[in-house]
Amino acid sequence: MQNLQTLLELDRQHVVHPHLPLAVKDHTTFVRGKDCTLWDAAGRQDLDATGGLWLAQVGHGRDKIADAAAAQIRRLEYFTSTSGEGVHSACNGRLRTHLALPRTI
Repeated sequence: MQNLQTLLELDRQHVVHPHLPLAVKDHTTFVRGKDCTLWDAAGRQDLDATGGLWLAQVGHGRDKIADAAAAQIRRLEYFTSTSGEGVHSACNGRLRTHLALPRTI
């Protein structure tokens, strides 16, 4: 892995951070995670408490999830949900059953 200064310089040159003021030149650069802990390029630990509309935080380094994701990516990496896609249908069906939701909402 590259040293901290190289990582920060590459970040400054090539990455847009839309939620930071333009004057901010240095910020935390995370390089690895395990469960709910993140490590930055300087070796400091932090709690990963992120989440949101497009993300369900399940922890880092989860082999079972990584294996399932790899198997799905080998079969079909991504396709817009405006068309049918088997995994979406299967997951939605299981979720509806689990939450006892009606077939149509």
